[in-house]
Amino acid sequence: MEADGLAYVWRIVYSMWPWWRSESRHAEWIELHNLALESLRLDRSGTELAEMHLLTTLGLALRDTGSPQALRTFHRVLNLARQAEDPHAEAQALHELGATHLQMGHASQAVMFLTRARRARTRLGYERGVALTDILLGQEVLARAHVRPALSRFEAARAVLLAVPDAHDAARALAWKGLALIQARNIPAAEAALDTARLEFLAVQAPRWVAQTLEWLGQAAEAGDRPDDARAFYDQAIDGYLLVDAAGADRVRGHLARMS
Repeated sequence: MEADGLAYVWRIVYSMWPWWRSESRHAEWIELHNLALESLRLDRSGTELAEMHLLTTLGLALRDTGSPQALRTFHRVLNLARQAEDPHAEAQALHELGATHLQMGHASQAVMFLTRARRARTRLGYERGVALTDILLGQEVLARAHVRPALSRFEAARAVLLAVPDAHDAARALAWKGLALIQARNIPAAEAALDTARLEFLAVQAPRWVAQTLEWLGQAAEAGDRPDDARAFYDQAIDGYLLVDAAGADRVRGHLARMS
């Protein structure tokens, strides 16, 4: 391919990643990102900035599929950001490393990276970024059953994200608040939060999160000793997951089987 053509490859691939993510097309997402990275190596005009962009979105796909390569990918992004003296990219890399460790169950490493990301984003005045990091920090404390600080994180994040506005991530903060309220045994408030989040996800066309809120609504109904309602929510969640996340559908089916 001519050099001019190579220069467009990474841009085309990078521009498509939100669609792959929304549709959970991880195989194509990863394959084409690797091809785009190869095109950068062949194109002498390729930049470290382009590599950072591609590695960041590739890392998201690798993390979604549970690949250990996600950590290596985000460490590479962090190194490139530091070499470029780009504080915004460095803060993003720290955030993604924290998110990846959190998903892998590495709590102490997750908190270390997320705390550094939050501090960096605060210095930069990046309020939306601080809110996104707070959602993850809230998840970490909720996993340790510290409900009150988790609720504070989620509520503060939602307020910022509504003001930005960022409808999708504001709904995520509300959904996590709903899950925290289940742990707090405040079932009516949990159901209200989760149902509002579900409607907000429908409005922004986020099918995987619609399914997630339905699953959590099932958990709320189960915690409220309403097994028939719980089963109905779980059935709806399975239908939603089948469109975007087969593993999610299997997880809910397994839970339904244990309820029988």
